[in-house]
Amino acid sequence: MKPTRSRQRKSTHSHLRLIAVTAVAVVAGTIGCASGPSGSSNAENDGPVVPAETRTVLRVGNYGRAEIFNEPGVGVRTIGVGAEVAWRALGGVYVELGIPVTSSNPRTMEIGNPGYTARRVGGDRMNTFVDCGSDLSGPLANQYEVTLTISTKLTAKGPEETEVLTIVDAFGEPRAVSGNMVHCQSRGVLELRVAQEVAEALGITP
Repeated sequence: MKPTRSRQRKSTHSHLRLIAVTAVAVVAGTIGCASGPSGSSNAENDGPVVPAETRTVLRVGNYGRAEIFNEPGVGVRTIGVGAEVAWRALGGVYVELGIPVTSSNPRTMEIGNPGYTARRVGGDRMNTFVDCGSDLSGPLANQYEVTLTISTKLTAKGPEETEVLTIVDAFGEPRAVSGNMVHCQSRGVLELRVAQEVAEALGITP
């Protein structure tokens, strides 16, 4: 088992990120729900699965238990166009970004994918969007098999104003060797890019 890396803390929407550091880290239990690759493939269900905060309890060497709190990244941007118009463009934006849509609900204006293996999004490598840590060879997000969860919801704020809310979560694990799955922190880039791409597709300034 590889040692886990040093811990960091980052605040975004009450964000808390903790990575336990030790030579021996044994998972004692996991509480909560984490996104995985086994999401629904029904394109007309009740909307995409929104990843919830997870709480993982680790026992680190001879020390006491450590709790790791992981939250998904959330990005909100308002664009100057009606919600129905934005909805018609949203599916095409997912296609352009190379994100397969496996969940879509026109009634609630939500689309997404509750978990798929991603190596690039919109032509950019995964380290652009998520941080899975790094080693001597570089960012692990570009080396790991990353399972990406993404969902976008549109909310009308007026006749010509739409709020675009996108949630991103990711987990990574080594491709070639055995190792622990790690939570990858969103960099906040993809969440806002979705809204920007919708606006650009409609010829408006986001």
